[in-house]
Amino acid sequence: MNVYYHLEDSGRTHLQQLLEDYYATANAIQQVLKYTGYTVEKKGDTMTKDKITDEYIKAVQKQFKHYHAADTRFISDLKDAVISYAAQQDSLDYKQLVSQFGDPQELVNDYFFGAIN
Repeated sequence: MNVYYHLEDSGRTHLQQLLEDYYATANAIQQVLKYTGYTVEKKGDTMTKDKITDEYIKAVQKQFKHYHAADTRFISDLKDAVISYAAQQDSLDYKQLVSQFGDPQELVNDYFFGAIN
């Protein structure tokens, strides 16, 4: 007796989401493993790139009153992009991140405006 299985459309959608999450996580892990933590100057204090990127991500997170699954994904994707950008820079400061990705408040406002439309 042979038993055959097939994948429904909802299963394909779920599988696609799982794969996207897996690849995003694997990419983030690779970025962390490649990250060198260069030091940069900020107002006379030496800060590492990871502290600067963390400061920017926290500023974005502060703009959210409550998190939903889609918001968490947005922040995770943004964090991946910020870390990737920082790793490519010889030096980094907070203003560069604002210039590249936008002011945290405006970025979140644009995110919510896009989610509504």
